[in-house]
Amino acid sequence: MVGRGGMVLPFILAGVLTAGCGGDGDRDAQRPPPPGGAVSAATPEATDAGVRILALGGNAVDAAVAAALVLGAAEPSESGLGGHAVLLVGPREGEAAVIHADEAQALAAGGGEPALEPPSALAVLGHAWERHGSGNLSWEELVEPAIRAAEEGWLLGRYRHRMIVREYPRLLGDSLTQVLTLNADRSIPTEGTRITNPALAATLRAVAEGGPATLTSGTLASALADALEARGYGGAAAWLARPPDVRSTAPISGQYRGRTVLTAPEPFGGPVVLRALAFLESAPGEALRDPGLPRTAWMAEALGWGRSRATDPDAFLAGLPPLPLPGADTLGRSAPASTPDRPPRPAAPPPAPDTSGRGDQTTHVSVLDGAGTAVAVTLSLGRPYGAGFMA
Repeated sequence: MVGRGGMVLPFILAGVLTAGCGGDGDRDAQRPPPPGGAVSAATPEATDAGVRILALGGNAVDAAVAAALVLGAAEPSESGLGGHAVLLVGPREGEAAVIHADEAQALAAGGGEPALEPPSALAVLGHAWERHGSGNLSWEELVEPAIRAAEEGWLLGRYRHRMIVREYPRLLGDSLTQVLTLNADRSIPTEGTRITNPALAATLRAVAEGGPATLTSGTLASALADALEARGYGGAAAWLARPPDVRSTAPISGQYRGRTVLTAPEPFGGPVVLRALAFLESAPGEALRDPGLPRTAWMAEALGWGRSRATDPDAFLAGLPPLPLPGADTLGRSAPASTPDRPPRPAAPPPAPDTSGRGDQTTHVSVLDGAGTAVAVTLSLGRPYGAGFMA
């Protein structure tokens, strides 16, 4: 998902992470037998949570909700309770739907603090679970994996470590963020450090008990409003009390190599996907099959075309290096191959999307269950670590 209106997306609730020591434990020994279906998420902790939910009798929506909540605990630079979510559910039979929250008024503050968009991720995930979940699992059961991830911790891998390094100057700007993100001496935890966050675990327990509306009413909402008021965000209590306007809309669709692709309409990134896929229709299948220069080049140019406002692929590609075709001998070394100056013009490309004012920091979950229901969830804080402070 992407930011809207050029505003900084929300704060992260109850901190981010606390560095500690220790090994990862025997995850494989604890994992239940894999159920029918598949789960793909941005972190192993989130993928594991989705698999567990499917094994317990949940459907794709249940698994996607649980995995999305775990991402907020285990990949805090990309998503969290204070962020946004867009969920696309495609049942094997019946109508597909895109579940999202409409834009709402941002909360402004003086003193250079960023404007905040109201948090809607919990409301979107709760809406999806209530209307499309299996009914076999409670809300508490879906939140439990995120509580465990925050409390027992996860290992700081290369990407998550890189995000702390990249955002280090911003993280130093908030005292609570420093305590929860960095070592006691304000240094960056090393790769392989076990990260725990008992404060977030406590917040998630309140979310499990109070339900998806926890951030709009009750003790947690009051505490959050007080913290925001103290930072100069006047009217925070009334702002939080307005429930997000969650709605279900029809997806947009396109074709790619004989298959129908469903994705979210504007203001989300679906039109970019459809344009990129239209571009890739002209790529030789073998160029996309294996990792390497050909696939990387074609994917990069397809995404560039997708995000551009160009309407003529010939003009878009003019001056760019020729896109490579694959060619390899039996030893896997590159062999000479002819390369076209540019791919054929995509047939009836989708209209150029409006990409103005959008952030590009997102994370994702995809789930397919044994019944054939597919779910895709995109989550975002608008930029790494959202507004850059904790509440």
